[in-house]
Amino acid sequence: MSYYLGIDASLTSPGFCVAGGISPYISSSNYKSKKTGFERIVDIHDEVVNYLSGFPIKIIMEELPAGSKGSYTIERAELVGVIKSTIYRMNLWGKFFLVNPSTLKKFATGKGNCDKPAMILQAYKEFGLEFVCNDECDAFWLVQVGRALDDHWDGLNRTKLREGVIEKLRGV
Repeated sequence: MSYYLGIDASLTSPGFCVAGGISPYISSSNYKSKKTGFERIVDIHDEVVNYLSGFPIKIIMEELPAGSKGSYTIERAELVGVIKSTIYRMNLWGKFFLVNPSTLKKFATGKGNCDKPAMILQAYKEFGLEFVCNDECDAFWLVQVGRALDDHWDGLNRTKLREGVIEKLRGV
């Protein structure tokens, strides 16, 4: 069976979600590091390695939003870089896919500029899943994008809009 790992690379509570090809949801969590600065990035990295070492996987991660500014953005860019480096060094680069935040929102809700509660609500409406943490919910939707990219639509509402998002991501 193919497995998918969605990663929302937040500094405060990175979200992780695992699904299978025919199973839209296996598990999810968010990780709260007690560390700060670069030690927090290393701590989150170690958690990512735990997920990557578990089973054969396709990794879908959210890109940094275009035009982001500030110290949080610099630290988040460092985290994303560390994660990407790890994926590369673990020979998983060919199984790695980045998704733009507005593309993810459009896939989840039909609107590329929706707020986080709208994505949480859509996960509940469509799958009956309740996410308390928006980072965990983002990871869930990242997994759904990965599954749809591989034509695993089981459990997903396959709409023209979603098919269009996937075609655009494939470069069709």
